[in-house]
Amino acid sequence: MRYQLLLLILSFIAFNTFIFADPLSEIEWLRDSKDFYVYVEAGNMLGVKAIKVFEVPIFWADPVIAFTGCDLNLIKAMIRNESGFKVHAKSKTGALGVAQIVRSTAKWLGLKNPYNVFASAFAMCKYVKYLYKKFPDTEKMLIAYHDGEGNVSKGKISAEGKRYAQIIMKFYKEYQQTGKVEFFKDRVFFFASLEYFYPLDFELRLGGTMSLLGEVDLEGGAYINSRKYYAPFVRSYIRPYHDLAFILGWNNMGWEFGSSTWYGEYNLEVIATPQGPESTIYYNGMGLKFKNGRMALFYRFGW
Repeated sequence: MRYQLLLLILSFIAFNTFIFADPLSEIEWLRDSKDFYVYVEAGNMLGVKAIKVFEVPIFWADPVIAFTGCDLNLIKAMIRNESGFKVHAKSKTGALGVAQIVRSTAKWLGLKNPYNVFASAFAMCKYVKYLYKKFPDTEKMLIAYHDGEGNVSKGKISAEGKRYAQIIMKFYKEYQQTGKVEFFKDRVFFFASLEYFYPLDFELRLGGTMSLLGEVDLEGGAYINSRKYYAPFVRSYIRPYHDLAFILGWNNMGWEFGSSTWYGEYNLEVIATPQGPESTIYYNGMGLKFKNGRMALFYRFGW
């Protein structure tokens, strides 16, 4: 029965891999160049969580980009400059995903989740084709992509826009000459957490999370508590939109259900577990956590 249940969960995740897209809350937060983070929490529960982050090649980018119908080498050159093929790239200005598309442009292009590499590549192609109709010259089109079509139409071309176009044209010619292939890179991280509950209760969790092309994120591992209870756990984050994810998890105690929502730098995650409800509120590296009837403030730092 246990193996059948595990097979059901894995089948569910595999099915959603090609339908939904989801940046797990911590993948969303761990978005800068740091690769090691520590969370410290204190209140009527104490805790520490350490996370080691890796950016690894996970899938050949060429067939995904070629499927859009645009010039393969041009789109590769643009993605290389925009994100370095990092699935969960996020700029200081809020540009997201491999194509680095901001929310307003994503809405105009009908892109529901910029972290979905398939949808993001199609959106970039759609925008390039749109600009080509107005500016049927590759370099001028690229300047319009950077500066905005309105500025280019009025003859307002910035020095940054020119440099942007020159860099991409350099990459474009390199791909044409060498046929170099590229791989999308996504985040894998391992974590260890220890939480202490008054008077003598604790819980140790070890596990990892991997994101597959921004399509689905899978978190799994095992935990042990002071009552010597050991259990594996698995969670799937399923995202129909960028700002909303549904959570489905399981451990030996039973099923877990929840949701995770974003609004700018804010994140709220609520999960119903067999042990009781859990909730976490994030904002800019700080947050408030509720678990097992206890509350703690936490702060995240990294290097």
